[in-house]
Amino acid sequence: MGIDPLDGGDSRRAITRNDDGTLSLIGRDTVFTLCDGTDRAIVTDGDLTRSGRALVSDTFTIKCTNTNSQVVLKARYEVVDKNVVLETLTSQTGDPVDKILFHRVSRG
Repeated sequence: MGIDPLDGGDSRRAITRNDDGTLSLIGRDTVFTLCDGTDRAIVTDGDLTRSGRALVSDTFTIKCTNTNSQVVLKARYEVVDKNVVLETLTSQTGDPVDKILFHRVSRG
């Protein structure tokens, strides 16, 4: 769980290991600025790979259910400590989009 410093929204992410050893992500926010400020969207990513102590992907997808549009970003998850991860999102060209600190609230 985390709080988005850009809009104050409650952000949640779940990362799971698939049967084939790959990693997937699903998430939600109470405010999706890139979807016209609504809470009507879902975050998914089925292409997370390890890069040192981080997870990275070029397919972090926000699907806006209010407009049926989607935004695809680059994501990086860096381990800050045992229960804290920093999510860094950029555009496909590398322009900064957002950074959120996530705190682990459960073990799966």
